[in-house]
Amino acid sequence: MRYVALLCLGILAACASAPTGTGSGLSARSSSSPMRYLAWLEGSYSTSYRADRRMVLERLESLKAVSETDTDSYLEYLSLLDAAGRTNEAGSKIKAFLQKNPRETRAAFLLGVFYMRRNRKELAKYFFEKLEKDSRFAWKSMLLNNLGMMALKEGERFRAIDYFEKAAEAEPPIAAPLVNLGALYLESASYADAERAFVRALDRDKGFEDAVLGRGSALEALGQFESARSVYEDFLSQRPNAVSVLYNNGILLGNRLNQPKLAADMLLRYVQAGGNQTAKAQELIQKWR
Repeated sequence: MRYVALLCLGILAACASAPTGTGSGLSARSSSSPMRYLAWLEGSYSTSYRADRRMVLERLESLKAVSETDTDSYLEYLSLLDAAGRTNEAGSKIKAFLQKNPRETRAAFLLGVFYMRRNRKELAKYFFEKLEKDSRFAWKSMLLNNLGMMALKEGERFRAIDYFEKAAEAEPPIAAPLVNLGALYLESASYADAERAFVRALDRDKGFEDAVLGRGSALEALGQFESARSVYEDFLSQRPNAVSVLYNNGILLGNRLNQPKLAADMLLRYVQAGGNQTAKAQELIQKWR
């Protein structure tokens, strides 16, 4: 079974923040908007990487002529550059903007994220810890989530949990810290707590595939197989090519719900959608047909 990867680092995860022009955050957006961008995982991108990357590139194209005087849109443009993998351009433009606007703390946060994604931990920590002391910093939830991620990488699990819990209650409301908490609860076999965390994450971002995988896995561990199936299939009704959800649902149908034909059909969809465990899926398709 594939379940939620440990752990998500939200860059600008599902950000709903203060109105444009206040200087305290980007304009308010729905949780399904491009503001989620990419979730950064331990060593890889999120399970929905391809779909998210396409969304990033489309949004980046629409902002290519944005002016630095439109601060909110320009900050979005800078974070999209980084998420799209245009490393040198992103780094130089973030630094240049921050040099011109030293009081723009959101730009300092983006530079910290830029360094963190490249494993330059001391530089990232310098910016993040400075922002942690700023009570007026607008993106507190994302900051605390990232500090939790850094604590976890340093082996400080309880400090990481404390950061994630604070991030889950901070503004703007984002899903990433709740997915992180859910993943840690799964690791420690606290399945009911994990399921609750993933439900809260999905309340904030219904399109967060890792939260769906995590919730389904928690329900399976609790023996609630039909509920897990419902979670997977509800998501697939909106996103029919979500490969990891297709795979989990196929395994659940075949191994737990004794529906081999449906399981084989689900895994065939997984193969056709480009899942990377093709050999294993084809072996199970032959077994269940």
